Amino acid sequence: MKKIFFASILAVLATCSVAAADGLFAVSAEQTVTFASGNLQYQASTGTWRFAANQWDYIGAAAGNTNYTSRSTQTDWIDLFAWATSGRGTATHYQPWDLTKSSDYGPAVKDGVYYPISVGDNTKYDWGTAVGGGYRTLTRDEWNYLIANHACDFITTPYAGLLVLPDSYSADFVINTDDWSSYIAAGALFLPAAGWQNGTGAAYTVEEVGTQCNYWSSSCPTSDGGMAYALEFEEGGVPGLKSYERYNGFS
Repeated sequence: MKKIFFASILAVLATCSVAAADGLFAVSAEQTVTFASGNLQYQASTGTWRFAANQWDYIGAAAGNTNYTSRSTQTDWIDLFAWATSGRGTATHYQPWDLTKSSDYGPAVKDGVYYPISVGDNTKYDWGTAVGGGYRTLTRDEWNYLIANHACDFITTPYAGLLVLPDSYSADFVINTDDWSSYIAAGALFLPAAGWQNGTGAAYTVEEVGTQCNYWSSSCPTSDGGMAYALEFEEGGVPGLKSYERYNGFS
């Protein structure tokens, strides 16, 4: 299988830590990937991208994500982004700090066909293009394959979020949070429940920090240019891909 680094606010771009998720994860029958060291973060005052120091770290409702009036210049870091806001490309709104109407974000139609941000010319909208190093965002199909073929569970101890075990574990393995340290040492992926930004412009709120999170995919529906797919998970629920307005701030 081919090994690729994934990015996105997530996928290899967004997730993992100093104890990075260096395990291998199949995302299709032909492809295996590794993930980044933590959720993607951006500092507007310097135009700097970085990964969180640990897989379980996030900004949530702290300064940075909540200071809308200074998002384009602030020194505080942001880690919840509207879809395809890499700061590259030619979309009306594609800067990391933007939070406006959904139709403004990312590619819509090329030659009559809707594309994900990781296909053809639209790779320029992917956060991986801005970060470099071979990172990119998982597609909808890759997220679905990852969840369906790996042992995973939403945990609350020692941190709240989705724990996904690497290929070295069977898909039906039963996760015991008492063994957290051994899972992380084995290269497990942890997606923290970092919350999400709901709304546009200054009229937005950061919600469900510690209880839910959404991680963008690079895919969008074929019938609506204002929507994109994201992985959603919460305690007691089943991880799955749903379509959301592109202005929502997700990991």
